[in-house]
Amino acid sequence: MLIQMVETELEKRKQQGTYKGGFGGQSHFFGYEGRCGLPTNFDSTYCYALGYGVAALLQSGKTGLISSVGNLCAPVEEWIVGGTALTSLMDVERRHGIHCDLAELLLCPNTYFLNFYSLHDILSPCCYIYLNVLSLMFYC
Repeated sequence: MLIQMVETELEKRKQQGTYKGGFGGQSHFFGYEGRCGLPTNFDSTYCYALGYGVAALLQSGKTGLISSVGNLCAPVEEWIVGGTALTSLMDVERRHGIHCDLAELLLCPNTYFLNFYSLHDILSPCCYIYLNVLSLMFYC
C-alpha cells in the first residue's frame, strides 16, 4: 500500500513537472520476528500443527518426510496435517567447482572461517538473548 501511495504521489508530481526521477519500489514481508512482535494466533496454531505432524510421523516410523499442513484457509478443525517427502522439495544441482562441508572447512586452511569458528563458544551464550518464550502464553 505504501509503495502504491508513493507511486501515485510521484506520478502526480511528474505531471506537475516537479519530479523527473524514477521509482521502483520493492516490498518484502517480515514475519513477526522481523517486526519484533509476538506471533499471531495463526502462527502459534500453525506451528503447533506442524509439531503435531512431526510427532505423528515419528511415532509411525516415517522418515524422510517433512511435516506439512494444508487447507489453511479453512477453520483449524479442517486443516490437513501430513508429511511431504523431502526429496520432492529438492532439486538436483550439478556443480563443477567448489565443494565444502563443515569437515572440509575445518581441515582446509580457510582463515576467515577458522577465525569465525573459534568464536563459537564465546558467541553461543549471546544467542539466548533472542529466545522468545512469550508465545507460550497462547497455550497457558
